[in-house]
Amino acid sequence: MTLKQHPRPSTGAASSLPRGLAARAILTGILSLASIQVACTTESSYADEQAAKRNAPKPPPVLVIKHHIGGTHHRVIVRGEYAYATFSNSLLTASTTTSTVLNSLELLPFGTSGGAVDLVEVPGSPELVAVLGGTAVLRISLANPELPEVTATRRTQEIGFAPRAVSVAGGEIWISGDEGIVPWSKVARPFLWTNAEEATAVMKERDAYVPPAPFLAGVIAETTGGNPRELVGPVVATDAGMVASVGRRVYEITSGRFVGAASRIDPVSIDEAQRVGESGLFTFILQSDAGAQVGLMGRDVREIDSRAVPGTVRRVKLLYGTVFAVTDTDIVAFSVSRGPEGLTLGEPTFIAVKGARDIAAITDNDYAVVGSFGRALYRWRADGRGEADTFHKARREPSRLTYASTDRRRILAGGDEGSWLYTIGDDVALVNQPLPMEVGTRDSVAGGWGRATVSADRKSVLITSSTARPAATSEAKPEADAGGAASPTTPSTAAGLTWRPNTGGSIHGVESFDGKLWIWHEDGIDVLGTVGGVAMDPDLGGLRAVGAMRIEGPVKYLFPQRVGGAAAYVSEFGGFGVLDFIDRDALPSTGGQRLTDVNADGTSDVELTKAEIDGATLGGELSRIHVPTGRDRDDLDMPKSGGSR
Repeated sequence: MTLKQHPRPSTGAASSLPRGLAARAILTGILSLASIQVACTTESSYADEQAAKRNAPKPPPVLVIKHHIGGTHHRVIVRGEYAYATFSNSLLTASTTTSTVLNSLELLPFGTSGGAVDLVEVPGSPELVAVLGGTAVLRISLANPELPEVTATRRTQEIGFAPRAVSVAGGEIWISGDEGIVPWSKVARPFLWTNAEEATAVMKERDAYVPPAPFLAGVIAETTGGNPRELVGPVVATDAGMVASVGRRVYEITSGRFVGAASRIDPVSIDEAQRVGESGLFTFILQSDAGAQVGLMGRDVREIDSRAVPGTVRRVKLLYGTVFAVTDTDIVAFSVSRGPEGLTLGEPTFIAVKGARDIAAITDNDYAVVGSFGRALYRWRADGRGEADTFHKARREPSRLTYASTDRRRILAGGDEGSWLYTIGDDVALVNQPLPMEVGTRDSVAGGWGRATVSADRKSVLITSSTARPAATSEAKPEADAGGAASPTTPSTAAGLTWRPNTGGSIHGVESFDGKLWIWHEDGIDVLGTVGGVAMDPDLGGLRAVGAMRIEGPVKYLFPQRVGGAAAYVSEFGGFGVLDFIDRDALPSTGGQRLTDVNADGTSDVELTKAEIDGATLGGELSRIHVPTGRDRDDLDMPKSGGSR
């Protein structure tokens, strides 16, 4: 039997179409249904994918400085047509005729270091040496005088203590700081690596490294009362040997032998000494609470002549036959003359300028002056260009901010040198308004994690958990986070745990917002918090170090913003700024930045410049040196072995 297949009768619209068009219409309908199903599946998968991303564990947000403005000029050096001035964490190159800034060299990324507090010349060499307070010492090449370059860096990790001053004497660069004095040549070169495998071996060397034993360590421990910050002066070569001041006394650095009295001694350049007909001269300061004796000293570390100056003297220089004593309220000038008994200082001439820190000669009538007020050129005597005793081409910068108040949109801050109005995250203006009323900082705050209270001596914070816990039987181990914040270093007890900044500075306030504890102090800001609400440390109610910024301080105020987790700060010598936590994915990833996450390990690295790589072997005795793509952020901070130092 043969079976035949008969076509099924068609119905509807397709029945009126030719057979080919009807088949095409049916196929189109089937594909349309399939596309709708695929679209629904895709939308559902996309929603699931986005939900999974939202719920997936994320790296903790990163504390960043979103904006900063202001700071202090501490030092200025004039070389020919260029003036080199420190400002905040940078070195400015300016024209000595127009005062125009030709170049700004960031010595280390803002937020990772103290301010540039000292700067010296290397005689006979196109080189400067700078100190970032408490952080690092850097050698800077002036091979291209308009574009200085950092050629070598030594941080606290290699030095062994916080550096505060630098000097050049006897053909050596000397680093003075909180625990003594060491020569640059004895400090190890940076611990560098090129990849993760190499980093393991190099970091073992770093952990085993013992910094050089500092000179005058015993004298410092005995005479500074446990607070050596900025009390150790520069080294100078004298008939008594290499000497330096500690407090108000001068010691020979190798033997610790007392040789004279001074709070600071600085060498007079050969050219300036020849102008007054004397060789081997030094300027000196002998500071007391009420004022200071300033003057000239010979190679025997004995006073030649001196005068009393009221207030705090920041610097003394002999320039074109005149001794200039730079104070917080005036620059006091004394002419130098030669009499039967030698050099003598004349009567004082007062140059009214608040907030000066340093002065350098351009000519015998023109000077560069810098300080917390900003920077300016000064014309001493009248000439064809203008009147005498005139500051011109001045640039003011917000600094010396001792009082502040805010409406959370603007901050009015200032002190004896003027008032500044800072539009948060934007610009700042010098305003003619009375000093703001001080907003009382909080010494005790509470959060979901517990309570934090600043100690009576303002050196620590007692943190008590909101939940009861048994007393610990051993001491908490100190650790340093990526920003240099120290975990608590005192024994944990049922009563709480004590946290100290690892720089040892005084604490100025605490605040609790956005689930975090903010602590601001002499050297910056530290933030403790939780990650994803998970208790990271039972002794701290879930708190751990989540961010830290080194800022030239002291940081006096911190104001939470109206929304979000951002905060604005006011630093006495560091100006204004805004800090916030942002997602790591939102961090800039473009090349050429000094501060970046080179190896994507969640911590910040600092990229070295070519000049630093080429100059990494300047001095030092460490044998293992590699050309790096980055270096560990810990190298920018205090030595881990120092605990709460």
